[in-house]
Amino acid sequence: TQSVTLKAENETFTLFHSDASYDFKLDATTNANLSFSKGGTTKSTIRHYGATEGLFGVQLGMWKNNITTGTAATQTVTAPNGFGNVLACDTTGLSGPMAVNLPAVADYKGVVFYVIDSKGNAATHNINIGVQTGEKMDGVLNGTATISSNNGFSVLVCTADGWFQVA
Repeated sequence: TQSVTLKAENETFTLFHSDASYDFKLDATTNANLSFSKGGTTKSTIRHYGATEGLFGVQLGMWKNNITTGTAATQTVTAPNGFGNVLACDTTGLSGPMAVNLPAVADYKGVVFYVIDSKGNAATHNINIGVQTGEKMDGVLNGTATISSNNGFSVLVCTADGWFQVA
């Protein structure tokens, strides 16, 4: 039998598992803090800092990226907002380049996205990364980025002004 207890004090809500070994706490007293504990010891915390949109930090714990493998000639990126995401491109079975379509800037501001040549074939079958029509890549309207070296990669950041390659 499982049971859960919810405790509310001031602006803090804590959800306790039946044996009190694990808990989840949402604290909105100063900043918005979401913490996870085991045996009364905090293991990790996600903290949103004040009124600044998208500014948060991870304390303790480990950040894990969402990894998707892409093998089709066209890959459309759909990734959770605010998380580091990896598209591991395998162009082995393709007869030409792979096209990676990035999502709309309006929905992904602040997101960091990684595109990698996971099988080392980009020199033979390039990986072409494109933006939505009318948006910018590195300041160029409808611009693209290309991975053309084996085991190459691109680190992309989305801002209000478009997508930018930072590595």
